[in-house]
Order: sequence, then structure tokens, then C-alpha cells
Amino acid sequence: MSAEHGDDKSSPYPPCSECGGTVLAVTVFGPMAAIASPCGCSVSPEIFDGAGRE
Repeated sequence: MSAEHGDDKSSPYPPCSECGGTVLAVTVFGPMAAIASPCGCSVSPEIFDGAGRE
């Protein structure tokens, strides 16, 4: 798996729960509907909850 697929443990961005790619942004359409970017997978809007906290 390459770094473009979210295996870089030092990345501040979470991996996509569907494809494993790095998620840079999430477009939220409702309480249960969101699309990850740049991969385009459907993900939970809560994917960034806690991101950046140590």
C-alpha cells in the first residue's frame, strides 16, 4: 500500500473507511450522508471527529 492510500501514520488526515485513501475534505449533505474527497467514497460525516487532537 502506498502513502496515497492512507498508510502514512504521520499524516494529520484520516484514512477513508471505504477505500483507505487519505481524506482531505468531507462534503456533508445531512446528518448521515457525506462524500470524502478526493476519493469520492460515501463516508460518515463524523470521519473528522477528533482529528488533530492528541
